Amino acid sequence: MNPPVDFMNNNGVTRNPSDIAWLEKRVHHLKDEMYMVETRLERMR
Repeated sequence: MNPPVDFMNNNGVTRNPSDIAWLEKRVHHLKDEMYMVETRLERMR
């Protein structure tokens, strides 16, 4: 993953650090959700 300074959108504009922090939190949350779903699927086998 790129360091926060290197985050750019399609127009080449650097994202606000608070936006990056929000995105990082969201990705972490989604990873947790995926882990829970995978665990449930394994139990169903």
